[in-house]
Formats: sequence, C-alpha cells, structure tokens
Amino acid sequence: MLIRTIIIDDELLSIQYLATIFKELDFVKVVGKYTNSVTALDEMEKLNPDVIFLDIHMPEISGIELSIKAKEILPKSNIIFVTAHEHYALKAFEIGVTDFIEKPINKNRVQQVMEKVSQKIDCSHKQDEYYVCSFKHFHFKKNGQIIQDVKWRTAKVRELFIYLLQNYKESVHKDVLIELLWPNLKLKNAYENLYSAIYYIRKTLKNIGVNIEIISTENCYKLRLNNVKYDVDEWEKGIKLEKVSEKNYKNCEEMMELYTGNYLEGDTYVWKENEQERLRVMYIAKTKFIIDYLIKQKNYTQATLHALHLQKVYPYIDYSYFKLMKLYDYQNDMYNVEAQYNKLKNMLINEFDTLPHESIRKWYQRWIKNQLIM
Repeated sequence: MLIRTIIIDDELLSIQYLATIFKELDFVKVVGKYTNSVTALDEMEKLNPDVIFLDIHMPEISGIELSIKAKEILPKSNIIFVTAHEHYALKAFEIGVTDFIEKPINKNRVQQVMEKVSQKIDCSHKQDEYYVCSFKHFHFKKNGQIIQDVKWRTAKVRELFIYLLQNYKESVHKDVLIELLWPNLKLKNAYENLYSAIYYIRKTLKNIGVNIEIISTENCYKLRLNNVKYDVDEWEKGIKLEKVSEKNYKNCEEMMELYTGNYLEGDTYVWKENEQERLRVMYIAKTKFIIDYLIKQKNYTQATLHALHLQKVYPYIDYSYFKLMKLYDYQNDMYNVEAQYNKLKNMLINEFDTLPHESIRKWYQRWIKNQLIM
C-alpha cells in the first residue's frame, strides 16, 4: 500500500530534498508540494494524504496553527513536523503530531520515521474490519461490533441494496430491478426512482464508512465489495461440503459460528427464498458432518452443542431431536433423552398433527426397555 504524502515548506530546496528521498522509498507517493500554507490547507481535504510533512516556520499560517486545522479536517492523517528547533518537539506531541524531524534533514531519519508511520497505518487498517451480514438479520459490523443507526432513505432503497448484495458476483440489469421494485410505475418514473435509490445507497454507505462501490454501466449495476467481507461469502468459502477431519475441524468450527440464523430471517422478500433454502441445506449438511466427526472422537459435549444449535435455528427438523436423544444416551443422561423425545413429540403434534417417525418411536421404545432391564 502506498503512503500518500504532501510536503508543506516555504523553502523549495527542503521540499525538493524530501521528495528525492521519497523517490527511493517504494511505499511512499508524494501527492502534493506546497510553499504556501493557505493553498495547502485549501487542497488538503481533496488530496486526503496519509502523511503531512510540515515546516513549523511558515508565512501566513504557522506550522503549529496549520497542524491544528489539518487535524480538524483530516483526523486520521499523520503530521510530521520539520523544524530547525528541537524545543518544538514537545509542542508537537502536545497537539497530537506523529513525529518530528530536525533540520538539516537527515535521510536516514526520514526513512526511519516513514517506516514507523507505515507500520502505524497498517495496524490502523487491520483494526478497521468491516462485515456486511445477512444471516438472521441484515446489518453491518465494524471490528466485530454492529454499526447502529444505519439510516436508509426508504424500505425500497434498503431492499435494492440487499438484492444487489445477494447478486454481487454478477451484473444486474436495470430492467430487472425496475420489474422487481417498481413494476407498476411508468418507465420514466421507475428509472427516476432507481437512480435516486442508487444515490441514497451510496450516501448511506459513505455515512457509515463502508467501502462498497456500486459500479454503473449503461444497462447494469454491480457491487464491488473491495475490502468489506460478506458473511455469506466467507461462510460458504470456509465450510466446503466435505467430510470433517482433524485437519479441517478447527476451521469448520470458526466458520460455523458465522451462521447465526436463517439467511435474511427478518425480511419477507420473495426473491430471497431460493438463496435461503440453498444455504439452509448447506448448513444442515455441514452440521451433520461435524456431529458425526465429534461422535467418532467421543467428544459428546461438543457434538451436543452443535445439535442444540441446529435445533434452535431449525426447530422443525426431527434430526436434531433424535441425534440429541442418542447423544444424551451416550452420556447416560436419561432425563434429557426423555425430554428430547417428549419435546419432539409435542412439536410434531402441535405443528403438523403427527407423531415422530416410526424409526424414532422404535428406538425410544427399545431404549425404555433397556432402562427397565438395567
């Protein structure tokens, strides 16, 4: 990653010398050189530099004053004071300046400072990890925390973004979006709504700091996620529908934690249903693989936890109840074997007016007999 840098110094020779040093550093790019502090201040926000090299003794606006204003405009920028007076160093750190370099400028000192800044920028980038999530309910996360108060202009704007997200690997034709969201409007009005909705999506993403782009062509839109992670994508790449082994078990555990509930569980969009079902089938299959692996390892506690989570997410599937009955039997937990059978029976009667499958009833009857013999 290139570190975008501007140099502000009323001495042109100092600017040229710094720029020459930066040419030798392949991770630094000089995007602005200024001998006039007023001009530099006017153009600073547009350039959005990572680092500002700033001479303290400047006409019009002093370096101290300029650094304070720069921090207001670009709070994340790193300011490096360049000064012939060492006593300014204390003042520099008081106002939040990253570092200082004394004149005459020493090449090794400049390289040392820039390497330190590079590490700092890398760390700050690593700290800001963004996720867009669609399991259970749609939301954004920053560094593991849900971003609160995401304001969508209208429900249609929100739906449009989620639809583009679901189909982010391909371009979506504008006519498809019109038919999906504004089928009853005149074509001109529908397109106006579409363009307006795209504008408000971009505005919302910018407001919450999420670097997702909407690429527009003449007839289509396509999302570019950039460095933003998508929980569905990460989960699907991570689990892979293969047998669980000692080699891949730990990764499976980590990936399965991303599946917190049904895909877009809180939304009623008809167009989500195929994707929801596809992911549901994958989740159930992978959970079964994991439970089977854990049972072979005689890790009944962890297998039980996975079966309980499956039951919580999908309470109308008899597999989890029956598997839990067997797991509790392995652990000599008679109370919970009976509790799971009764829970399954009550669920089936209440929801489907039926009894547990014959194979489950027979297993349970055999288990009862074995308990009486014992």
